[in-house]
Amino acid sequence: MDFSNDIVLNYTVAAEEYQLTFGILDSTVDRTLQLCVVHGMAIGCGALLMLLSWVVIIKKTTPMFILNQLTLMLMIIKSALFLCFLFGPLSSLTYKFTGLFPEERWHAFHIYIATNTIHTLLIATVEATLVFQIYVVFKSPEVRNLGYIMTCAAGALATTIVSLYIHSTVISARQLRQQLMEQDVTPTNSWVNNVPVILFSASLNVVCIILISKLALAIKTRRYLGLKQFDGLHILIITSTQTFIVPSVLMIVNYRQSTSYSTLLANISVILAVCNLPFSSLWATSANNSPTPTSSPNTVFSRWDSKISDTETLNQDMPLIPGKAEKIQLVSPTTEKGDVQTVCGSDGDQDLIDRILDDMDGAVMTTELNLRDRMC
Repeated sequence: MDFSNDIVLNYTVAAEEYQLTFGILDSTVDRTLQLCVVHGMAIGCGALLMLLSWVVIIKKTTPMFILNQLTLMLMIIKSALFLCFLFGPLSSLTYKFTGLFPEERWHAFHIYIATNTIHTLLIATVEATLVFQIYVVFKSPEVRNLGYIMTCAAGALATTIVSLYIHSTVISARQLRQQLMEQDVTPTNSWVNNVPVILFSASLNVVCIILISKLALAIKTRRYLGLKQFDGLHILIITSTQTFIVPSVLMIVNYRQSTSYSTLLANISVILAVCNLPFSSLWATSANNSPTPTSSPNTVFSRWDSKISDTETLNQDMPLIPGKAEKIQLVSPTTEKGDVQTVCGSDGDQDLIDRILDDMDGAVMTTELNLRDRMC
């Protein structure tokens, strides 16, 4: 059996003896490596989603597209700065277990401030995108008044969340500065760091419920109108990738786990929420009564779906708009009257076509008589 985690390490700092186990060192290193992997993947996913958005999205001047691109860019910058902080002196084992200040501590302090500032801006852009999605979902004239109420409520909640994140960022920066200047650190309450995360989780849960309700309403509406339904796989994809259900569940699980995993799960939840924004934006802007069931409007995939829908419509025997007169002419290569089939909605059109064909037959007969006279 391996008892290396129980081995005690004794060391002396400023004539004071300390001791810890190698298990504590291993868990600290593992935590740092996990955060490095998570934020490295965040940089890769953010860059890939930005590139795919430029390729797939058709209209690139919409507010939704601009907000998504800005959010992804901030996530990339924040993750890059956080990696610099993890590899800096303030994240070293020496500083954590001895309290000895490194020489480049102020450079690491500036990186810490920049990371928290970009993180606050990231939360602000995420909340702005969520509020705009709620506005788009309730943009229909039938629920416009409810949409105004929901948008105002979501905007108030987003403003509160961003304000609390700003307060938490300022307090944490002040505490680290006092610690680096070897001053007495002002203690703070636990709600300063917990309440912003809880409210951010609540905002994700609200938008998740709204988007799932839109999916249920879309299924009911399409069944009522007799339109083609979403298949099971399509519903599963929408639920898992376009409704924030995964980051919402992780946010809830975050408070049921031990504190040793709270930071990791919080980072994963925020990263997944940012990566889900482009997909949820597509579902928020999709129409429930479109001829073809789609969850990706304003993309190259919607053009492909519309072509398939047009082909299927032309192959049907029933008209696209019932109740309106339609005319379909199938003309053969010859010019005989019997080779023309006409389907019309009024007798006047039929009489007009008959007169035109009679005139054409008369003109042909006159031409043949003139040729015969000249030959004679």
